[in-house]
Formats: sequence, C-alpha cells, structure tokens
Amino acid sequence: MKQESRDKSAALSLSDLNDLVLAVINNQDQGIVVLDKHGNVVIWNNWMDDWTGIAGTRSAGRCFEALVPGIIGSEYARAIKEAIDAGKSVGWSQDLDSQRLDVIETSMTRGDRLLPLSRVSVAPLPVNGGQGCMLEFAEAAFNPVHLRSASGPEYLSGKAVEQAPASDQFPVYLASSDAAMLSLDSSGIIRDVSDTLLKQTGYSRQQLLDTPVRMLFPALSEHYDIEDYRALIEERLRQSSDRVIEAATLHGQPRAFRVAVYASTIRDDLFVLLCEDFSSQSGAQNTIKRQREMLAAVFGQVADGIALIDRDGLIEQINPVGLAMLGIRVGQEQGVPVETVIAMQDGRGKSINPGHEALSCGSVYTTPDDTFLQVQSQEPTRISATAIPLRDRDNSLTGCILVYRLIEQARRVSSRLSWQSDHDPLTELPNRRFLENQLAKALEAARSSEQTHVLLYIDLHNFSLVNDTGGRVAGDTLLFECGKLLQQVVGVDHLVARIGNDEFAVLLLNCMVEQAREIIEDLLVKIKAFSFPWQERRLKIGVNIGVEVIDHNTSSEHDVLVSAAASCAAAKDSGRNRVFFRQQRDEGLVSRKAGEWIPKISEALEQGRFRLHYQPIVAINGGVKDYSHFEALVRMVDESGQLVAPGEFIPAAELYGLIDDIDRWVVRQVITELSAKKLSKKPELRIAVNLSGATISDERFKDDLLKLIDESKMNPHQLQFEITETAAVRQFDRALDLIHALKAKGCYFSLDDFGSGLSSFAYLKELPVDFLKIDGGFVHNIELNDVDYSMVSTINHLAQVMGIATIAECVENQAQLTILEQIGVDYAQGFFIATPQPMEKFFP
Repeated sequence: MKQESRDKSAALSLSDLNDLVLAVINNQDQGIVVLDKHGNVVIWNNWMDDWTGIAGTRSAGRCFEALVPGIIGSEYARAIKEAIDAGKSVGWSQDLDSQRLDVIETSMTRGDRLLPLSRVSVAPLPVNGGQGCMLEFAEAAFNPVHLRSASGPEYLSGKAVEQAPASDQFPVYLASSDAAMLSLDSSGIIRDVSDTLLKQTGYSRQQLLDTPVRMLFPALSEHYDIEDYRALIEERLRQSSDRVIEAATLHGQPRAFRVAVYASTIRDDLFVLLCEDFSSQSGAQNTIKRQREMLAAVFGQVADGIALIDRDGLIEQINPVGLAMLGIRVGQEQGVPVETVIAMQDGRGKSINPGHEALSCGSVYTTPDDTFLQVQSQEPTRISATAIPLRDRDNSLTGCILVYRLIEQARRVSSRLSWQSDHDPLTELPNRRFLENQLAKALEAARSSEQTHVLLYIDLHNFSLVNDTGGRVAGDTLLFECGKLLQQVVGVDHLVARIGNDEFAVLLLNCMVEQAREIIEDLLVKIKAFSFPWQERRLKIGVNIGVEVIDHNTSSEHDVLVSAAASCAAAKDSGRNRVFFRQQRDEGLVSRKAGEWIPKISEALEQGRFRLHYQPIVAINGGVKDYSHFEALVRMVDESGQLVAPGEFIPAAELYGLIDDIDRWVVRQVITELSAKKLSKKPELRIAVNLSGATISDERFKDDLLKLIDESKMNPHQLQFEITETAAVRQFDRALDLIHALKAKGCYFSLDDFGSGLSSFAYLKELPVDFLKIDGGFVHNIELNDVDYSMVSTINHLAQVMGIATIAECVENQAQLTILEQIGVDYAQGFFIATPQPMEKFFP
C-alpha cells in the first residue's frame, strides 16, 4: 500500500515537472518549436503563436511543413531534415545571413513584424524515443547573441566553428590591464576581448566571443566575405587621418576608438587590435558639429539664405531657402568652394567673397550696399550679406556662417513662400507638386534629346507600426532619416521627394535602365541594413518599390506617377523589400491613360453618369438569406453607355483629388433612395456607404452630411458608413469626431478591411463602431491556409469580446461559408452570396 502511494506521488511529481517545463518554454522571449522524427510538431510555444498567427492548439501533432508551406523546398527545410536524419546543427544570424532570415520570416509570417529576425537555429534533439529537432527563433535585433548548439560546436552561417582553445586567450598581465584589446582571426572572428573593452562597450564576454568583429564595428559590415581582415582593417585605418573607427555599444550608442593593429604573440593566425577610447577627445568636434546643426535648424524657418562654411572656405551646408535662392538642390553645394556657388559682385563687377574675408581677418564682414548675387540663367539680384566667424573653446577659427538676404521685401517673402509651396516641411524634401514639375521637364528632355529617366515610387513597409509603438515623434523622426538615407544612396544628381504620408519618390535623371537597377539594388541593401534606434528599442522597416521608365513614349507626368504607384502596389502584394520593374507598359494601360480619367470623371459627375449597385450582407444562420442589409457600390457609365468597374476609375479619382466628389454623390444618392416612398417603408433595411480618407479629412463634410440627413427626413437607422482601417488610423481624431456625430443621429458604422494593416487593434477600443469587416484577403484562402483561419478566428473573437458584429467579405464558395459559420462570424458578403445589382432587382 505504501509502495503504491509512493508511485502515485512520483507520477504526480513527474506531471508537475512537465507542466513546469511547458510553462518555462511558453514564457520564453523567443520562439521554440520541437519536432519529432516525422517532422510533426510536439511543442509550439506562445511566442510562435504571436509571431506566425498559428495557434498552438491547431499546430500540435501536425506536420511543420504543412503549417508553413512557404518553407517547402527551401534551405531551411533542408536544414531541418539534416538535423533529424543526420544529427546536424545549424544557426543563422542577422549579421551574416540577413537574406536567409528574411526568406524564413516572409515564409512564416505575413511580413508585418516590427522587429526583424535576429537569429534562427536548428539542433537535433531526442524526442519520444527517436531523433527529432528543436527550432529557435529570436527577434533581439539590437542585441544579437551567438547561437550554441546542443552538440557542442558553434555555428556561423551554417558552418561549424570549433571552440577556441585556452591558449588563444590574452596573457593574464594583458587581460587584467587597462588596455582595451581584441584578438581576431583572419576571418574577422573575435577570439578574445579584454575586460576594459567590455566595460567601455557594455557587452558581456559571451556576447562577443566567436562573433564577427563587425558586430562591434558596424563600419566594417559592408565587407562580409574578406579572407584577410587584418589587411582590411589596416587599409581602413590608412584612409582615416586620425586612425579612428566608430564602434556601437550594446545599446546602439556610437563610440569612437583610435585603433592600432599588432601581430599576436600567441598564434600566427591571430592578430590584436589595441583600442584607445577617442570619444572624449572628439567631444569638442562633436560640440562644434552640434552647434552648426543647431544654427541650421534655427535659421531654417527664416526668409534668408544661411551657409555654413568650414575653415578652408568649403561649404558644409546651406539652408533650404538659401538653396532655393541659388537654384540648386540639397547636396549639390557640399564640399564646394563658397565662391563657386554663392557668386557676388559689386556695382562695378568686382567679385566679393564675404566668407573668405571673415576667415582671413577673423572678424565679421558685411558686404557693401551695391552687392549683387549672380545666379546662372537669372538676372543679378541685389542682396546684403554678412559673414560671422565661428571659433572653438580654444578660440581657434573653425569656419564661418554666411547670411545673405534679398533687399526687396516682396522678393524675400516670395522666395520663402515659393520654397514652402514646393517642399515638405518635415523632411525639407521636394513635395509632389515639385516632383510633377520636374517630371514634366524630364519628359520634355526625353522627347527632345532621347534621354531616358527612371521614376521610383517607394512605400515604407511597417511605418504605421512604428507610429503605433513609438508615437508620432518616432514616426516623424523615421521619415526624416529615411529621406536622408535615400539622398545618400542616389546622390546629388537625382531628385528625392516625399509625396505621401509614408511614400517617397526618386527621379533618376538621365539614367539608363541597367544603371537604375544597380541603384535599386544598392538601395535595398541599405534599407535592409538600416535600423532605427528609439528609446530602448531598435526598430526596422522595409520598402516596396514600383519602377517606371520615362522615355519618348511616355504620354504625361500624371500617367507615369499613376503607373509607378500601381507598380508599387504590385510589389507590395509580393511581400516586403520587393521591386516591381515594368519597363514596357501593358497594352491595356497604354489604351487607358490615367491622366485621361480627370475629364472623364468630371464629365460623368456633371452629366449624372454614375450608378449605384447594391451587394447583400447576410446573416449566417443555416443558409437562409435575408436581404435587408446592403453595401452601396458605385459604377460609372462611359460615353457609350457601358458600365465601368470601380477598379478602373477609383485609383485615378483618389490620385487626382476627385474621390471626395464621388463620395458626396454616393451619399446624396443613397439618402435620396432611402427617402423614397418604397424604401422608407422598410425600417429593417440598412445600406452601407464607403467613405474615403480624403472625405473624412474634409472639415466641411460632417456638417454638410448632418444637414443633408435632417433635410431629407429619412430614418438615420437605415444608414451605415464604412471607413477603412487605414483611413481610421491616419485620420483618427477626425474619424472619431465623425463617428460620434453620426451615431448620435442614429447611424451605424463599420470598420472596413480590418486586419489588412494590423495597426488599428490599439485604436479599436476608442472607435465606437458597430461592425468589423474582416479583410477579404484572409477569407480568400481560409479553407486552405491555417494562418488566414487563425487571423479570422482571432479577429472574430476580439470583436465578440467587445460586443461588435463581424462581417466576412469576399466569400466565394460554400467551403468558406461553412468555415465562417463554424468560427462564429455574424455576417457574410461576396459573389457566392449575391453579385452587386441595382436595388430594383432585390425590391421590384
């Protein structure tokens, strides 16, 4: 009896132990998956639920490749097979294998993660009496640590690296000294590090040992396939006058070291870097730099030109208004002698150089009254200029600041207003208006001189998530840094513009197609390596790029912008950091020039050639279709009487600012039909109307709509408005005000395309909507894709908790409808339910 009691106690202890192990695994800040010998999932922790969107309850016992079919046939799938069949371990890191990690992330997630993968490992593991494996995933982008496999050796880039023997370490008298040192092999792998350097950088010894030196010195990251790193570092030091290389601390802060290279006394295949902290010595230089940046910021908002000049008379920076006065773009002035850019003469034609005078005399210099600014292709302009010397703490001359202003007040104001109208105030880059003017000039040059230009339409991936997590200040800072990065990549010969909230454009002037491809590849490399430090986090974004060629066949600047935007959308559909390069336009696109839609849409509005079709939204209740809830969908009738699908004219209407006119027409028409005698007698009838972001942002729309509802005497309960997730987030305050005002009247609201951006979850509890319309992209393959199934189930559960009804759109077959019913979705809409038809088809 006592023995039986002891057995039960042991069994309970084992059960408790299993629960404890699972609890520990589920609370890890990295993904852990355990597979058995057949590749079936045994363990799938909570981190993986969040990362992939696949619930652990749905993954248990299922084949890993069936859960994530995107990895089938990939290098990662082969690594898993080798771990199970041959007991081999492998590990990949962001430092060495960023492309491999991008492939894995794209295959296993929707591509909307804010932080990139930092490392992935596959290690053999005994499971259920057979040989299985364990998979690990981590997103610690700012603090990558080296992977150690269960079998002992360490792995980098899929290749085993044996543990360094004890003899590789520094002698005790060096390791305990105040010297900051690194011991490296010829491949640039850190074999030992002194305590002093660890203290200065904040790393632990385990984080640096056997990792690439470029983890500590990111400036060496562009060289990842060098066999002789000692030669590389020595060459880098020869290029630096002060032999300084900038390091990155554990928390991403820059720290300058003056570096010397020595042969190792321990082994011939090792060498030593002696690192002297140079940060304090460079403090004075950094102070001067900050002072000059502050000067540029202070004078950036005045109607005067400001030039910062170094002690050699070379231009460091000119403020935006100063550039506009000189007729040049950002970057074209840097490093150029001041007199070649800012050419001044007195009334007798004698050259004047205020900067040279201030630097020579070390005192303030002011130009005479009759001074004129000479700008190429313009009449001389009368100006006044003052040059003020700049000095450091030791009173040594470090440069000067040159202020030049137009004498005529009207022209000063005109210059400032002209710059403001053509530039984005946040990034100080040219705006869409300026870009369109430059496109027109580029098109003229292409026709007259057979030049070829290339337009890049760039959309930032994950920008909305940066805004959500870091706030508006983080988003604004990120946009500014992205603008600087684009300018650095393309150089001063090409144009960079900000043309939307998170959209940029690059106009590559007089650029052949192959040259453009090289620039795009370089840009993608820089974007992948770019990370954005914010507070305690390091954020990462991606881009999607649409490319259009401008040549003598291009019809107009409007067409090329629309085509580039469409190409960008096509790139976005295929994932993150993708490019859609269409050198030759489709015949269908050529036949319907986007610019031609402006008069077509305007004429259709004037002549009343728009029609409404209605698509039912039915409750899912055993297949009974109750047609009392509809969405109003607009159609245009062309000159020949044929219906034009919205996909053809809506994008052009949004681009050219006509979408709000269409929205207003639809709202008036729906209210008119609901006020008619036939429909006004159906109180159960409800019609949903889509509102665009442009309409929501219109300050007059709310008051006009409320007035229209009052004057029509209609029943407001029959009216429902739909706003997209993206529009609600970007116009949050305006959307919230509109929702409150219309709901007070009795109208309903739904949030359309929910889940498409995954950015509105945080806002959902603040938006008093009645319905969530689940994005059709999830419904389209719900019967085939577990991730889509999980997304729909998660959104539906969230809505139920909040008391919000759900509508699944784009339902195309019975299998989808059955799954939605099983999940518990409230309503369904799509071609399988009914196609859009005029209202008389439903109510004869």
